[in-house]
Amino acid sequence: MEREGGRPSDLRPHRRRARRRLGRTIRKWAAQIVAWHQSHVSNGPTEAINNLVKRVKRTAFGFRRFEHYRIRALLYAGKPNWSLLDQLTPP
Repeated sequence: MEREGGRPSDLRPHRRRARRRLGRTIRKWAAQIVAWHQSHVSNGPTEAINNLVKRVKRTAFGFRRFEHYRIRALLYAGKPNWSLLDQLTPP
């Protein structure tokens, strides 16, 4: 295996394409990657809540009242704060 310019000369075309694609992806997402490394904030908690609401919605076919749907979501999430239940009103 001979090296030219620090790279192996027998790089297969699919590996070169994969490397170029990785480079394009990193360039495209560079600002977001840097932002995450600076702030360490992600949308993971938001996605978790969204997933929970969607799961409740799939299993809650028959709920006609938003209040019942909300209670079901709180129960599904676990450890609801029952003292706040009466204070919350749907929009």
